[in-house]
Amino acid sequence: MRIDIDDPGVVEEISHWKLKFEEHSSVANEEIAARLSETRPLGADLQVLLSKTPQLGHRVDVLDVGCGPISALGKVAENHSLNMTGIDPLAVLYKKLLEKYDIQIPYRLVEGFGETLSSDLGQAKYDLIFSRNALDHSNHAPTCIQQIMQSLKPNSYAKIWVVENEAENAAYSGLHRWNFSTLSGRIVIWNPNECHSLDHLIEGRPYRFNRHNHIQSRRKYPHEIEITIFNFDYDRQYCKNVHDYYNACYSVQGNWIVLENINDHDIESCFFVHGYKDDHFIGAQNFRAYKGQRKRFVPLDFKAADYVMIGQFRTERKGQDVDFTNLWMERLDDAGLGFLPPI
Repeated sequence: MRIDIDDPGVVEEISHWKLKFEEHSSVANEEIAARLSETRPLGADLQVLLSKTPQLGHRVDVLDVGCGPISALGKVAENHSLNMTGIDPLAVLYKKLLEKYDIQIPYRLVEGFGETLSSDLGQAKYDLIFSRNALDHSNHAPTCIQQIMQSLKPNSYAKIWVVENEAENAAYSGLHRWNFSTLSGRIVIWNPNECHSLDHLIEGRPYRFNRHNHIQSRRKYPHEIEITIFNFDYDRQYCKNVHDYYNACYSVQGNWIVLENINDHDIESCFFVHGYKDDHFIGAQNFRAYKGQRKRFVPLDFKAADYVMIGQFRTERKGQDVDFTNLWMERLDDAGLGFLPPI
């Protein structure tokens, strides 16, 4: 992949930063000085994520995706030494701009694309990956999300900030190409040609999001979405083979199940989970495993079942009627994991 330096969006982006570097207002100078400070603390929300990351060492490898010429991330964290890398498709142009204005940044800035992140920088390499106001500018935001997950170490976090429906709001001008929206309590990434579910892209890993409303404060961007993804990995020794194609495990304390596609069964499938306590039925829910999805993490609606019955079903519409067929069903006892992924 290559950047067209004559692309109007690229020209606009470089002009924006050139103007900011040339400004002599105290606000602009304070912002740049804060970003450059080697003693600026990492945001409190990100430090909380580090405190929740299992088996984290003293050195923490942090990646800022779409960082611009100067990352907004703080450089200091309590009890940790941050080894920070920023990656941006415009890094070569940004470096020339930084050199022109004699600005030294206290971290490594490399040229690269979100769509090729893991091949450019390595798989399972980072303890924390951050991106703010960048993925909507990418060539293919869904691929960037998948690459972020591949670049994260197991049981580590990604934090993504985006402006809601940014490309729509900007009429797809400049570098704006993708929208992030909420739909039925989940995140979707879309443009006029494609629509993707975040659940599918991250293979069912646990995530949460907050939708920040800034209308009253008259900010330029009234709605921002803050997404936190936990790259949950589990030990296969806790799993039970429930079918030729699937392994699964259940945690009572965590109140979740994980379903793993072990034979690359490339068909979208429907599953059910029934919970039982003292051999009495206490709840049920259905979920889908999408085509090409290797692993699905499913938080359960019912609480503290002694065991669950998991199975696969098929539906067939016949006129006004719908036939349901259960294909198989297996019992899952508590795997004894004793923890909830700390999302």
